[in-house]
Amino acid sequence: MPRSSKQITKIFLAYGLRLAGQGLSFFLFAKALGANDFGYVIGMLAILGPLSPFVDLGAYSIISRDISLGRNPEKVVAENIKMVFLLMPVGILVALILFYLAYGTENLWIGLFVGIGYLLTSRLSLVMSSIQTTTESRVPFLFLESVSAISMTLLGIYGILRGIRLNEWALLYALSGTVFSLVSLIYLNREFKILEKSNISPRRLKDGLVFSLGSAFQYSYQDMDKIILARTYDPAVVGAYGISSRIASVALIPIGAIYSIFYPRFIQAGEKYKETTSLLKRVLLISSVYSLIISIAVYCLSLFVNDVLGKGYEDSSTYLRYLSIPIVLQVYQIPFADAITGMGRQDIRTAVQGCSVVAAILIGVVLIPLNSIGGVLVSITALHALILLFYLTIYFRLSLNLKRRTQ
Repeated sequence: MPRSSKQITKIFLAYGLRLAGQGLSFFLFAKALGANDFGYVIGMLAILGPLSPFVDLGAYSIISRDISLGRNPEKVVAENIKMVFLLMPVGILVALILFYLAYGTENLWIGLFVGIGYLLTSRLSLVMSSIQTTTESRVPFLFLESVSAISMTLLGIYGILRGIRLNEWALLYALSGTVFSLVSLIYLNREFKILEKSNISPRRLKDGLVFSLGSAFQYSYQDMDKIILARTYDPAVVGAYGISSRIASVALIPIGAIYSIFYPRFIQAGEKYKETTSLLKRVLLISSVYSLIISIAVYCLSLFVNDVLGKGYEDSSTYLRYLSIPIVLQVYQIPFADAITGMGRQDIRTAVQGCSVVAAILIGVVLIPLNSIGGVLVSITALHALILLFYLTIYFRLSLNLKRRTQ
């Protein structure tokens, strides 16, 4: 766990760079590609989301858990990084099959490049954030995040200044992810000797499936609105909603940086009622302040987002304005979910995420075809309100049982 203010500052700076890489760059991509082509990208990313956790098999959660519980950090990190690179080709192959089923042979090469860029960048960035928050590694995380953020941002700027086609953008996106992964692997291997150590144990595979299944469920219910939208409306509609949804996701990155620091502490608190309750109260206080700030920020951004993006994005302002409600609901979900995991009930958290996928499908199929704006906004708000209710109910039942056992 982070032990100094300097280390915590580096964590926040790394998340700030991620904010640029995943936020500003996609805003530029939307402007450069136009609503129609950007809609194709959003549709592909919605397919890749639920697949991506199986590429690292829950590495973020397992690194945080194992190091917090006292396992050798070098062995834990080496095992998990090796897992990512071994499963990456399998993930890309499965992504191609899914793209073929969704789009046929049209744009299959584009799907390949988007899959390479997304899976390499998202999985390695996530794993490195876990290493950074649980170890005192000498790996230059800020430099590595800078490589990703700068390359992605430059790609967006290049697209706006020179004009760019979807296939050209996809190729450059894949190259950006490849450069980031190679540079990261060099530094990680130098620190953790990944290529020399780390046999992957059967237990690691079993635990990884549990964690990755939960993450896959989470990606599924978060992206189900975009999948249904893509099946119901033309790509331009998906693009207009997709950039608003992307901004909403990026709005959760700063609070995610804070939660990443507290997550190992929930693991350490375990089934200790007083420690878990006290920790949760502190986190929820931060959540409340952040919810107020981010709601105002998102509303202000919604006032001019369509003017900046231009033709094809006329509805993005309306989408973004009302997405501030689901953002707040998600801000409050995560602390309760992390507390449940800390109590040793990741199985319950996974079950909630699985039920949420079913709820997302049922709500989305009914509401989204009715109206491309109102339907999707009502469906996503109802879904996240339901998920928060699930977590609240389960947490209070578990904490009540813990309190009785400690009395």
